[in-house]
Amino acid sequence: MVLGRHCHPTPGRTLVLTRKNGCNFESAHFADSTNRTDLLLGIGVGFKMNRNLGLRLEYEDFGRLTDSPSGDSARGRNLGLSLKYAY
Repeated sequence: MVLGRHCHPTPGRTLVLTRKNGCNFESAHFADSTNRTDLLLGIGVGFKMNRNLGLRLEYEDFGRLTDSPSGDSARGRNLGLSLKYAY
């Protein structure tokens, strides 16, 4: 996986907008599946509650993970909510 992440803080520095772009290589170990490389995209928003505490919501799309001769394909997506504590 090759990934680039860009963070853009808002003027008040309480919100941070993020985006991810990259390339995802999947080596699948399913019957009749093939290896593939696809585009990885992601967006997110972070909220700084105070000096030590932050909250982040992110969505990532890994693209199609497998191709099979039967026409079935699996997609990889992730929606995450995380709490960050810094000391």
